[in-house]
Amino acid sequence: FNTVKNTLHIHTYEEKKHITICMQNSISTTKLPAVIQKISEFNADIVPNLLVLPAHECVDMLKRNKCDFFISYVSKSWAPSMDKNLYSFVKIGTEKLIPVCEYNYDYDLPNDKENPIPVMAHSAETTFGISINKMLENKQQYTFNDILESDYATTLYGLMKNGTNAVCWLPESMVQNELNSKVFRKIGGGDWDIDFEIRIYTKNSNLCKFKQDIINFISE
Repeated sequence: FNTVKNTLHIHTYEEKKHITICMQNSISTTKLPAVIQKISEFNADIVPNLLVLPAHECVDMLKRNKCDFFISYVSKSWAPSMDKNLYSFVKIGTEKLIPVCEYNYDYDLPNDKENPIPVMAHSAETTFGISINKMLENKQQYTFNDILESDYATTLYGLMKNGTNAVCWLPESMVQNELNSKVFRKIGGGDWDIDFEIRIYTKNSNLCKFKQDIINFISE
């Protein structure tokens, strides 16, 4: 039986290696597929359990040993609140948050203060919301009219695709197909964009050689 099992690579549930990964919402539709592919290349027997949660809940899950890894965006103005002596991270990618609108809408940045731009906003307490508001602190020539807000970039993306007449900051990788096909158009210069690192965090006290090998394999 063992010979046949080894030859055919038949695996029972117990033989699979289960890991739990927490991540922010938009990462699940942008960077995650590449991460899962890399994990599969490292070891095809790994079964990831994926949890999509707000950043503060992801941090809490990692602190309470309820997940093995936390994948997060990090900008100059925002990073998860984690003790560097207790947690480690590696960079696994980059992302850029860019302002876009439907291709035929006549919006640009900076704009005339007498003609406010309708904006679909990220909630102020979210990673993207904090980073956008910090960037806007250094801007003078803009006037926005927030028409709605959401905690989730994927929700805003869906509304944009359905024809909402507004500007929205979205991950470049999320909207790349729409930019290429001229469904969306990027507005403003590069100084209106926000650069992010994508990091994977682990808790040092819960780190074993197997998990460290995974991190080393998928890091840039």
